Amino acid sequence: MHADPGLQPERTSMSWSRTAISMLVVSLILLRWADVYGVGVLALIAGLVASSAFVVLSNRADYLREVRGIRDERVAPALARVTVLSAAVLALGAGAIALVLAT
Repeated sequence: MHADPGLQPERTSMSWSRTAISMLVVSLILLRWADVYGVGVLALIAGLVASSAFVVLSNRADYLREVRGIRDERVAPALARVTVLSAAVLALGAGAIALVLAT
């Protein structure tokens, strides 16, 4: 049995929050090139902000489920969050390559 059922979910929750903050920082950095690349950068920024919002909202909703899962020794992975985050990073990389090649 886990000694502190809130400890591991708390660390996991904090790591998801840091990841969402990092995505928001990247979107703010992309604003620097909005006047050069136009709509393409704005689309990347919108995607990153939407992904960050999804990560934060789903993270908050799943925290208690994860605490109960540690107690019951049965925690399901956060597939939706991992998929959205992976898609956002893939889109950011592909978009950056497309914008560099477009100039």
